[in-house]
Amino acid sequence: MQATLSPSDVRQLVVEQFRQYGVAEAQAEAPAETILIRDGRYRGRSYRTEGLLAMWMIEIGLVQFYAEDGSMLATISLYDRPSSQRAAA
Repeated sequence: MQATLSPSDVRQLVVEQFRQYGVAEAQAEAPAETILIRDGRYRGRSYRTEGLLAMWMIEIGLVQFYAEDGSMLATISLYDRPSSQRAAA
């Protein structure tokens, strides 16, 4: 089973988390976004801003956050989010 959040939902979650890590509003709202493809399949997205990295791994329903030095800051399971937050608009 896959989490049902859309890319824009996940991007908003990432922006909110970047803000919690102290990223300035303008930078948090405009992270560099990369689509991850392996073996010809869409696998996820990465988001970078002010030394922080977030990686959305679609197949396992996780978003992981990393500091500039590569240390993991947090893991958010998209399966653990309330269903009201998963519903696409």
